[in-house]
Amino acid sequence: MRLRNRIGGIALGALAGVLVGAAGGWGASAAQTEPSVVGYDPLASALESSALERAAGHLDTALAAADRALSVAPRDPAAWLVRAELLVDLGRHGEAIEALDELIAARGESARALTARARAKVGAGDRSGAEQDARGALALYPASGPARAELIELLRSSGRPEEARAQLTRLRLQAPDLAWAVASDARLRAAQGHVDAALAELEAALAGDDAIGSVRRATIEIALDAGRAGRAVNAADPWLVAPSSAPDVDALVLAARAARASGRELQALRASLAALDRDGASAAALDATVELLGESDRLVETLLRSRLERDDDNLARAWLGRRALDDGRVGEALELLGEQGATAELQLLRAEALRRGGRESEAIAVLEPLCAAGGPARAFYERALARFALGQLELAAADFERAASGELSGLAQFNRGAVLDRLGRYTEAVAAYEAAVAAQPDMAQAWMQLGNDYHFRLGDRARAAAAYRRFLAVAGEDAQVRAWLQEVE
Repeated sequence: MRLRNRIGGIALGALAGVLVGAAGGWGASAAQTEPSVVGYDPLASALESSALERAAGHLDTALAAADRALSVAPRDPAAWLVRAELLVDLGRHGEAIEALDELIAARGESARALTARARAKVGAGDRSGAEQDARGALALYPASGPARAELIELLRSSGRPEEARAQLTRLRLQAPDLAWAVASDARLRAAQGHVDAALAELEAALAGDDAIGSVRRATIEIALDAGRAGRAVNAADPWLVAPSSAPDVDALVLAARAARASGRELQALRASLAALDRDGASAAALDATVELLGESDRLVETLLRSRLERDDDNLARAWLGRRALDDGRVGEALELLGEQGATAELQLLRAEALRRGGRESEAIAVLEPLCAAGGPARAFYERALARFALGQLELAAADFERAASGELSGLAQFNRGAVLDRLGRYTEAVAAYEAAVAAQPDMAQAWMQLGNDYHFRLGDRARAAAAYRRFLAVAGEDAQVRAWLQEVE
């Protein structure tokens, strides 16, 4: 919104002589545009409302309140400045610069206006102009903390740490306990390689006042960048425990990163969802949540472990046991599954864990009641594997045959064929392999074993060739199988 539009086309030059004190001019109390009541100032009320909304992070609402202030007093410089600062906050840097240019031309320079324009110029990519404005603000008012803070950030981000440190020293002389200065000083130290000193300073500040958001944010960021996940999550803990205490969406996303880096996925998810709840359009919050959901198995495991801590749950125990076995954590699986499984699923998982842990006889003992009751097929399959490992080949072959039903049919028949080969019963082995490929036509290994039995043991070259061709069709080219095929063709 251009200043000239607000003042009805009056030339700015004509205002130069009436900036202060003249009725209707800049700095004057504008005539009321609506009736007022005693004790009520609509301009002050609108500006106060804007400040409160801005502090709460409701920038669009704050801007609307600033517009109300300007509708009451179209030429009030304070209202114009508030509106320009909000435009900067909203990322509308071009509009902010335009408004501030005209305000400064009409009203003259002030430290606050120059600082706001410096911020806008940073957002617009004019770092040189931003530095000039920040220094101009300090020339007008050397004690301006916001102007010096803006200059420090410009110097630090431009790779001029010594100049930034000099400005920071001056700022800390003005306000030794200023949270932003503490955080900025720590960032500079960390950038120069003094990470431990930086974190120690920040953690000391947090111990004195755990509500300092800028210090907490700097602590988490520096710790994460340095790979100190434990210190990062310790700093983030208040925001993780009470997400509503985090000052903004970015703080919640940062807390989620710290929790995730420390293996606390549930807290990370809670923080990222809280960030989305505050701002569903936040790209950072969406990214953090998607990354966590991409690790859904880990989240499910964490949830189920939490469930087991509160109450025994067979489904949770079975899921966690299966996950541990799939990851090769046999000892952990046995611990999770317990001595006596309350369900058939838990008994089967425990038997598998015992077998994979080299305790085949114990596995068979666990499976006996299930097999005596007639199944399920997986019980016979698991017992067959244990018996095979113990060298009980006849018993293993019989169990594989009983297991050959449903989804285990192909695998059970293939293993039965392998056992029968070991026993020298090649005709029966071929029948088992034929049954395996009938149940699972894409089982390449079964086609190869079938070809080998026909080729090397039964001397049936035609059937061997057919089996080898099917292997190559399923598995792709293989030099050894191709050589065998050439031998029998």
